Amino acid sequence: MSDDELAPVDHCEGTERLPHGRSPRSGSVVSVTLRNVPIKVKRQAIDQEYVNERFTGTTYPPPCVSLKDKVTEKLKKSCSCTRNCVIRFFFVFFPIIRWLPQYQPREYLLNDLVSGFTILILHIPQGMAYGLLASVDPVNGLYVSFFPVLVYFLMGTSRHISVGTFAVVSLMISSAVSKLGVVDSFKHNASHVEQENTSEAVVAMKTYETSWPPSKEEAIVALSLATGLLQVLMGLLRLGSLSIVLSDHLISGFSTGAAVHVATSQIRNLFDIHVSNFHGPLKIIFTYINIFSVLAMANPATVVISAIAIFVLALVKEQINARFRQKLKMPVPIDLIVVVISTVASYLGNFNKTFGVEIMGHVPTGIPAPVPPRSDLLAPLATDAIAIAIVSYAVALSLAKTFAKRNKYTIDPNQELIALGTANTVSSFFSCFPCAASLSRSLVQERTGGCTQIAGLVSSVLMLVVLLVLAPMFYNLPKCILSCVILVALKGMFMQFLDLKTIWSVSRVDALIWIVTFLSVVLLDVDIGLMTGVIFSILTVIYRSVNPHQTVLGVIPNTEVYLDKKRYSKLEEIPGIKIFHFGSALYFMNRHVFLSALKKISVDEASAEIPPVEDLLIGEVNDKAAKYVQKKKEKKLHHIVIDCSSISYLDATGVEVILEVIKEMKKDEIAISLAACSVPMYELLDRSGFFSKVTLPVIFPTIHDAVLYAQDQDPEKPTIRATV
Repeated sequence: MSDDELAPVDHCEGTERLPHGRSPRSGSVVSVTLRNVPIKVKRQAIDQEYVNERFTGTTYPPPCVSLKDKVTEKLKKSCSCTRNCVIRFFFVFFPIIRWLPQYQPREYLLNDLVSGFTILILHIPQGMAYGLLASVDPVNGLYVSFFPVLVYFLMGTSRHISVGTFAVVSLMISSAVSKLGVVDSFKHNASHVEQENTSEAVVAMKTYETSWPPSKEEAIVALSLATGLLQVLMGLLRLGSLSIVLSDHLISGFSTGAAVHVATSQIRNLFDIHVSNFHGPLKIIFTYINIFSVLAMANPATVVISAIAIFVLALVKEQINARFRQKLKMPVPIDLIVVVISTVASYLGNFNKTFGVEIMGHVPTGIPAPVPPRSDLLAPLATDAIAIAIVSYAVALSLAKTFAKRNKYTIDPNQELIALGTANTVSSFFSCFPCAASLSRSLVQERTGGCTQIAGLVSSVLMLVVLLVLAPMFYNLPKCILSCVILVALKGMFMQFLDLKTIWSVSRVDALIWIVTFLSVVLLDVDIGLMTGVIFSILTVIYRSVNPHQTVLGVIPNTEVYLDKKRYSKLEEIPGIKIFHFGSALYFMNRHVFLSALKKISVDEASAEIPPVEDLLIGEVNDKAAKYVQKKKEKKLHHIVIDCSSISYLDATGVEVILEVIKEMKKDEIAISLAACSVPMYELLDRSGFFSKVTLPVIFPTIHDAVLYAQDQDPEKPTIRATV
């Protein structure tokens, strides 16, 4: 083994095994005792230049490739239509091809059948209720519980999330379509049905398709198409990670605020009163003013039915399903039971004619024929489609990640975007509004033993039976029952208020994000509130980077461990050396913070003047004088080590700031060293010509190496001459 291969490992004091003709430097000394013989081991300081010389491979840095070559190579890979490329395409976009051949019927089928049937029981009341919440017919909610589930079965990567209707998304849909001034149904050219086989019928149909205002169904299917196309585009562009802008606290505040709107929208059915429609900021306040003004006109029969239904739903869910969750194989389907019993009671008691209770009325059977959505509605609904696309995806992804981690499998965030987008796009041709994943149904699907996406297929097949055969049986269902189902289901969202105390104790900034988002959603509107929450969340990130954690580090004696001096006040500081830690990226927005912090550190407190005697008492004069004498005895600051381990990003302004600091400190005879720089930061410094403007060495791989070098450069260090 050569001498070069030994350096710079530990060596005994006095040896001179230094490669490339380097001069010896003082190092850290570790004293040990072996058989009563004291031994001192010293390590040489390593700078970045030495690391580059000895340990950089022949393949680094990688060869520079022009932008034209990169684009050409990317296009060749993307546009090649080989057999393997086609096969890979189908395997990526249709995950069912991968997992279905490995399906084990003996192990999974029974659980999937039970889970699928249980999910259907939840789909029926929730689909009808959330269809009503979206301001369309309840049967449209049943369509959403059928078509998107089939598409997600083919393209989704999560085994447990239940796609279909979701309260928050339904509310956003209602808010979006109401802005268009939609009408209830196809009333513009009703005579076109009688003219099917004439040329006038074609003209009438074209007039109908472009008439304004559009019907509710036209608006929701156009919104579904716009949402689906946006999600597919985001998935193809690999933008699945953009959901990180929606933090858990933001989603919690948003969903809680949306729950207030959902509950408010159901009061009219709960009391059978007429409430005016308000739009825009403060609409929730105007709505409640209107509600209290007409509350005395409520239908007593509807109020009694609603009270009984809410009591039964809450009792069973909270006292039976929640208490005996571990013992019950599947929760008691109280939602469906209440729907069935109230429908039968309404039919037998003729509630509609006898008590004036509003009922569902005609519910069409079968599945709708495919009809293309109106393209002229895509632009007016684009803004709302973006909000719905992001919210529905963020909710689905968070649930998918939770269940994947719990059950030890992986998901593809970008494929989830494509799956949801395709589901919305395809189902928009079948009278569906945008779909999302439901927390309650997904939890039930996992709890009842669902193992794969087969559970969703089972619920879809059974839903088809409901649409073909059982739909007319809901004719006499009181609408207030569906409102009761929605209100009781919102309990989990309202309970998120209790999380605010915990969030506040952990991070007040995160708590402010929750509060601002919640208040914005409630007072302004759902879409405006979401935008406000996102903007405020981004501003908090900027604030944290502009005002990062800054501190001076101290060392644990006889170690190479450096920690925060503010947190551990008993740590030692190395005489003449300050170690500065900057806990953020260094860029144009926080350059002044960085500069001011370093200038504050560079102030030599030992040279501070004693305040005028006339301004102090006798005791204070003596105290100040004693501190002054003590500081004079301290070694003068000659070196500042900047800990760059937390500087994740550096821009051109950051490079200029570092050069400015080195130049300014040099005037005061203070040297600057950078320690623990990341590879991207080092490469940026190299590309900017930084090393040609400074005196090397200036960068070290660790804080300790920078400290060793600084100690070696101490101007007050006595010169040691070797004697023979």
